[in-house]
Amino acid sequence: MSFKRNTKILFFLPSFEDGGAEETLISLANQLYKKKTKVFFVVGNSNGNNKFRIEKKINFINLNKDRLIKCFTLAKDLIDKLEPEVVITTLTHSNLFFCFLKYFCRNNFKLIIRETNITPTKNLNLLQLLKINFFKILKRIFYNNADFVIAINSKSKNELQSLGVSNNKIKILNNPSIKQNFIGNSNKKIFEKKLLNKKFILYVGRFSKHKNLNLLIDIFNNVQKKIDINLVLIGQGKEMSKLKNLVDNYNIKKKVFFLGYKFNPLPYMKKAKLYVSFSDYEGQPNSVIQSLGCGTSVIIKSFPGLNKKLKEFDELIVLNELNNLKAETRILKNIKKNNRKNFNREIIKLFGEKQFLHNVSKLIYD
Repeated sequence: MSFKRNTKILFFLPSFEDGGAEETLISLANQLYKKKTKVFFVVGNSNGNNKFRIEKKINFINLNKDRLIKCFTLAKDLIDKLEPEVVITTLTHSNLFFCFLKYFCRNNFKLIIRETNITPTKNLNLLQLLKINFFKILKRIFYNNADFVIAINSKSKNELQSLGVSNNKIKILNNPSIKQNFIGNSNKKIFEKKLLNKKFILYVGRFSKHKNLNLLIDIFNNVQKKIDINLVLIGQGKEMSKLKNLVDNYNIKKKVFFLGYKFNPLPYMKKAKLYVSFSDYEGQPNSVIQSLGCGTSVIIKSFPGLNKKLKEFDELIVLNELNNLKAETRILKNIKKNNRKNFNREIIKLFGEKQFLHNVSKLIYD
């Protein structure tokens, strides 16, 4: 794939919140910048830790607005001024924003948007159902204004097709979960002293309700009574205080470690005895893939659109239904294994940045 140095590409994020979607867009911008492409990275506001991941010399523009709707005039004027040939964005509200904005801009840029999650169908209250159906109506109206819509799996593609998005615009692309120097970053010694000689189960990600971290703590409470093991939780989110209260109630504060946000969680994935995620729904679970790349066994709850390639790896254990006793049994069985860890080269290649860059570049330049 040849890269045209004079191609202007504008990336947009509402903010730098800690999430896989944000990391994916930043990763792509960094790679294209290294290929000498003219990259402009625009954000609604600079809140969030992911801002530290951007290459320092990239043209960075902060619109400094707390709401996306307040960015409309600023974003339109910026596009008219910069005249980018391509605009790339992600997250549903940002995608809709640019599909609508494209009507009002002078230059006819190519718009590439990414769908990052599968729409949940279970355990929704009335307000959540109304919100989901409202966004579906907006997608049906506006998504065909995009030139390409990147879906993260077959389930996502099917949803887009059901909303009337043209089939030739939808492209399924694996996320670049595995970044450059993955093995080197995994082997770095950046541990807190309190964890140096401890065995632990690991979770990395947002502390949000659909991640079912309360259930993970419930199950861990029983597991730690039967085997000497700890639980490490890396991330942050709205459920933090509830989870800490649950740990207090179980009187297991000495066994559960809340480490907050980590710029490089890979050494923890490499050292963990087991990675566990009971999320109700996911797009493409970066932390699961990274843990598998480290050679760490992973237990997850099945979710719609789970990548078929991942199911082929023996290190991944998929629970078709979330039964506490079954999950506890599988966790205990896996921890007792003393498997030697090797990096999974196939995972590293399949979900690597280079492959993602190649696939997106075909959409940009072809």
